[in-house]
Amino acid sequence: MRRRGTIWWLAVPLTVLAGPGCAPLVPFRNQPVGIMTGTPHGLYAATLHLPFSGSVTTRLAAEPTRNGFRANSRPGTLGELQGGASGAWVNLVGVADCPGGVLLHWTSSAPTDTEPARGVLHCPMLAPLATTLRTVDQPVELRTPDNGRLVGLLTLEPGAVDTGPLRDYAALADEAAAVLAEQLFDPQLVTAADTRAFLADVHRIARLAQDDAEFLAGWFVAARRLAFSHCYLSRALDPEAGAQLARAQQGAEEPGPEAPLAFAVADQIATLRIRKFDEGLEPQIDGAFAELDRLGAAALILDLRGNPGGTFSAARVAAHLIDAPLDGGIFFTRRARQRVLAGQTDSFPRVSALASVTEFYARLDESGALVWRVEPVAPHFAGPVVILIDRAVASAAEPLVAGLHEAGRTILIGEHTAGVMLSMQPFPLSGGWILSVPTADYLTARGIRIEGRGVRPDIETPSAAAPSAARAYLAKRI
Repeated sequence: MRRRGTIWWLAVPLTVLAGPGCAPLVPFRNQPVGIMTGTPHGLYAATLHLPFSGSVTTRLAAEPTRNGFRANSRPGTLGELQGGASGAWVNLVGVADCPGGVLLHWTSSAPTDTEPARGVLHCPMLAPLATTLRTVDQPVELRTPDNGRLVGLLTLEPGAVDTGPLRDYAALADEAAAVLAEQLFDPQLVTAADTRAFLADVHRIARLAQDDAEFLAGWFVAARRLAFSHCYLSRALDPEAGAQLARAQQGAEEPGPEAPLAFAVADQIATLRIRKFDEGLEPQIDGAFAELDRLGAAALILDLRGNPGGTFSAARVAAHLIDAPLDGGIFFTRRARQRVLAGQTDSFPRVSALASVTEFYARLDESGALVWRVEPVAPHFAGPVVILIDRAVASAAEPLVAGLHEAGRTILIGEHTAGVMLSMQPFPLSGGWILSVPTADYLTARGIRIEGRGVRPDIETPSAAAPSAARAYLAKRI
């Protein structure tokens, strides 16, 4: 359905509650400049420093409450960016603990001389983050609520409401559109209806956005129109904030992220759980297969549920499961697209080892296409293999699943994978912004395109039931 302009007369009053138990929003009008001592009060320029999105600034209004303080970004923003009747509805009912169409909603206790303020920051695009504020002029720590891991910082500076847009977002939209048109893996997609609608929406959002967070959120909403994946906008992480975050992480006993790999054996069936294919994971994968060989496991469950992809370390798993070289498919840019789709691939280089993602893109830019080849490594596991998949299995994890399945080396159990298999490159824009564009497409060894279609399981079952289904399947074959 085509989105039209915002229905302004449906904008929710700032004091209307967005659901049972929600506090009223802090209005922006007539707010004083934010104070930098005691409990936050007034208007601030608040910058979120997160590794995946960079340093993104928004305006935040705060006021004291009986138990501490509350703060929020500009009311009505999310619905305004979305537009149309659906946008008005978002502003009316709120989204994910963010009432009134705000992008950020923060509730917290107040800091004291002996205790920091502790609260929760909500954003529709993020999981909730636990906050620790010691003083207003120091960075606020952002942590995961489940294990308290430090993931980012929030800095506050005095702000003013009537200063206009923080940057020239219309010029930024023009710049991003030009890079996308020049670098997108398929030139025909540049003029496709979905892409044109996306770019029109981005330019509309650029006229509305007042700060970085609003423009970034608008991009996120508009990108749902696209018929391809891996098109992201972010900002560079402020060097000082990045250094502060590194010092804070090193200066305390920080709980680490969940281990990317786990291994167990029961009843002769080994389970290798890989949550993400991080760079440098190959030694751990080698160690797991060495242990599998030592224990003499008869069958293997490779649990990839929830794996969003990552790097070429995924190929290391396949290398332990084959006894002869395996064609891992072909990556190709717009320059080689016509030849690859016509089946003319013999002239492209075969690559079995790359030192880094940087080398991959350098080789790809040089030749236009690369045929990926997986060489076997010891120890070789020859027993039956089941791979568990679900809707969250994506990107670099999908060629592994498809390649082993096409080679007849595995049975797939679970749910259809995500179907987001493109290779993207970052391109710097002005003002510290970064546009990641999918510059390379991918076909499996049999010429199947994973992007937009994913990989279908042999035995379809809900994700939670997949492990028991796999054990039942393998128990009959060992």
